[in-house]
Amino acid sequence: MAMLKQASEVEVLIRARYPVIYVTTWEEARVVADITTLARKRDKQVYEWSITTGLVPVGTSLQSDHHRDAATKDPLVALDRVISDVEPAIYIFKDFHHFLSRGNFTVVRRLREIVQSLKHSYKTVILIAPIMEIPLDLEKDVTVIDFDLPGPGEINALLGRVQKELGENPQVRIDLDNGAREKLVKAALGLTLTEAENVFAKILVTARRLDETQVPRVVGEKKQIIRKSGLLEYCETADNLSGVGGMDGLKSWLEKRVAAFSDDAQEFGLPAPRGILLLGVQGCGKSLTAKAIGRLWDLPLLRFDVGRVFGSLVGSSEENIRRAIKVAESVAPAILWIDEIDKAFARQSGTAVTDGGTASRVFGTFVTWLAEKQAPVFVVATANDIRALPPELIRKGRFDEVFFVDLPSGSERREIFRIHIEKRKRDPAAFDLDELAGFSEGFSGAEIEESIVSALFDAFYDKKDLSTKAILKCIRETVPLSKTMEEEIAPAPVGGRPGPQRGGPTAAGRRRRAAQDRALDTETGRGGDDMSAVCILTPTIIAGWPMISAAVAGAAAALGFSMAREGVRASVEAAAAVQAGQEEQTTVEVEVENSEVLGESLAGEQELVLVRDSVRVRISRDLRGALKVCVEGAGRGSEELREIGRQVVDKVTQMYVYNRVMTELKNKGFTVIQEGVAQDETVHIHVRRQAV
Repeated sequence: MAMLKQASEVEVLIRARYPVIYVTTWEEARVVADITTLARKRDKQVYEWSITTGLVPVGTSLQSDHHRDAATKDPLVALDRVISDVEPAIYIFKDFHHFLSRGNFTVVRRLREIVQSLKHSYKTVILIAPIMEIPLDLEKDVTVIDFDLPGPGEINALLGRVQKELGENPQVRIDLDNGAREKLVKAALGLTLTEAENVFAKILVTARRLDETQVPRVVGEKKQIIRKSGLLEYCETADNLSGVGGMDGLKSWLEKRVAAFSDDAQEFGLPAPRGILLLGVQGCGKSLTAKAIGRLWDLPLLRFDVGRVFGSLVGSSEENIRRAIKVAESVAPAILWIDEIDKAFARQSGTAVTDGGTASRVFGTFVTWLAEKQAPVFVVATANDIRALPPELIRKGRFDEVFFVDLPSGSERREIFRIHIEKRKRDPAAFDLDELAGFSEGFSGAEIEESIVSALFDAFYDKKDLSTKAILKCIRETVPLSKTMEEEIAPAPVGGRPGPQRGGPTAAGRRRRAAQDRALDTETGRGGDDMSAVCILTPTIIAGWPMISAAVAGAAAALGFSMAREGVRASVEAAAAVQAGQEEQTTVEVEVENSEVLGESLAGEQELVLVRDSVRVRISRDLRGALKVCVEGAGRGSEELREIGRQVVDKVTQMYVYNRVMTELKNKGFTVIQEGVAQDETVHIHVRRQAV
């Protein structure tokens, strides 16, 4: 078996005559075996000490009394033996950290004397302990090495040994082709060799087979590691992406990265995905998606409750965040899910006064790890309010992508109804899904599910089966969050849910400007109890900051941009992120029709920044109050940047008009039944309003 790089480092230190080496590890036996191997190469004796056995030659059986000296159970006597011996040797002291606390000043003093005594000898003292406990007196005299958990090579060697020993046994079946072996090795990473050997033995005893189908059982063994930490929670879920309605863009992004942690991906030159931030309206499937990712990628899902990090003792919170990170990395590859990150890491200004800066230090440790982490830990963070997030958390480099999750569209609501009706063991074909989707405008996925659950309770009480009518009754009795919190939840198209039905009028339609006192031309007719209308949108623009912000967010999602920041320093911060080593920037300004109207909704100090590859689009308000759009990028021509700018302006305008009209329709009690885009690029919306 190939020796770990830490074992090689220990060998170098021994050859360089370092007198005392401190090795932190949970795998005592593996370290002793590696040290014994390198000692034989150097023709040295190896002795091991513990409080129960005293100082004995390595490998001495616990039952044997040969070579035992009871007096050496005393650590001072054992250290005296180290000094008195003259032969070249390595002395391994196990769990010696218990004797290095402040009260054991005699042992500490003796170790300092040993450091001076062994400097010119061929003897080395190695202290092995699961935790690091070094008194200040010894900090300059002791060299510390962290012994990593077994890597893929060692786990693979263990599998080979198991296969060789049991391959001829007719009572067990071992089917380990290259793909199955790689998956089992990845699943066992984070376990000690003993833990990995135990779980393989457990599988062979219970399942009588060892193949690709046993990967979930190996992953499940990691639950013990997570449970013992007390900071992370191992989440087992049956949810998958098929149970998430809509969000096709996000689903496609995730499915393309299913094999991103494989050896083939690494050989291809792909870096491991870093993480995503799911931002948007409450109850629209962010947490459900986070759970589904673990099932899709077949990786352990760890839920990180940041509230558990904060402790009452000085320094304990900072130590807890480091320990949580270390546990997550120890079971990698894994998914780390941080729910409601906007509550956990709200803007830290002022916390130094209330908590002595503890929250800021914890946050600083976390974001530094996000940017610098090397372990394959994929972070999934969810948030409702981007304004509460510190800018340094959402800058490029922390997450791969930021996905905006909005209220579901009509087709997505239909899909959500289908999913939840099927989940309740009913046939969706027996329900009018189109009618349900039409009447649930403004409902989140959680509210749709709750309407079905409420209807089930009503049907059970009335001793009837679930029906469309019963669900519609519950929908009418429900006031969705999008109405009760209308100011906070502005309608916007979604990055995770793209679709032509979410778009507004296009550039040609926008240029057919109508009078500002008219937003709709309607042709109406009446039939039965309902009033029907076909609405032709014309681009009358009425200012309002939530609307223009939502329009920019929708345009960014539709065109593949991400929103870098909101605020007066957005452009400065975005530019700083791409300064070093890039080509000269080209900047162009794009003219905006109706700019006084559009710009009216932007505060004078406000600026929105959209980023895609090397292109940045800055949307702000100039001194005259008109909307100003600047496009800049490295290695791009002026005409190319101008065309990109025109695309952004057109999309922002059409999203703005569409959102405004949809809001007005909703305020007047209309329900959208169908949407479509004509060949002349006008948008037709079929609505219904119950006759009064």
